[in-house]
Amino acid sequence: MKQCMLGLVIALAGCVGSGSENLERDYRRAVDLYNRKDTSGAQKILERLYNERSGFKNVTLLLGKTHYFSGNFQAARKYFAESSAPQARLWLAKSLSHESERRKDALEILTEITTEDPGELEAWYWLGRVQEQTGQRDQALVSFERAALEGSKLALVHLELSRFYAARGLEEKSRHHKALATMLAPPATDARSKQ
Repeated sequence: MKQCMLGLVIALAGCVGSGSENLERDYRRAVDLYNRKDTSGAQKILERLYNERSGFKNVTLLLGKTHYFSGNFQAARKYFAESSAPQARLWLAKSLSHESERRKDALEILTEITTEDPGELEAWYWLGRVQEQTGQRDQALVSFERAALEGSKLALVHLELSRFYAARGLEEKSRHHKALATMLAPPATDARSKQ
């Protein structure tokens, strides 16, 4: 009897394992389709995965994104509201911003996000967009300026990558990241160089 039970446990573990492998394979296929801008193809796979195994936060978030980019903001909202992925609230606010009667809700979420994480560049940008859409032009300017300030910090990341690649002899990658750093935060003109 113990051998039968052990065999059953091993067989079940194999089924679960292969199911997880299939889930992961299908999810990767959906991500690939999504990245190639085939939202319809990705959506079909993701909806099947969603129905088979609810609670997979990455499936729920990506399914919301496929609806968002298809212009179906109501369906997108459903998935974003359900997702536990960290980015889901930002995507929920983005989808709400496309409907004039829901922009107040978008403002509330974006304000919460920027209060909780003042370094959240994309949330500042979207907060500025929604404030502008709702006629709050002065507040929108402040939010856009904050997004620009946070975005300039990205230049430091590219500069570090440039140094990292240069130290390893990867000159082409180094030049690429240095150019991005310069584009994001051009060097300040030094008054002494004009003398």
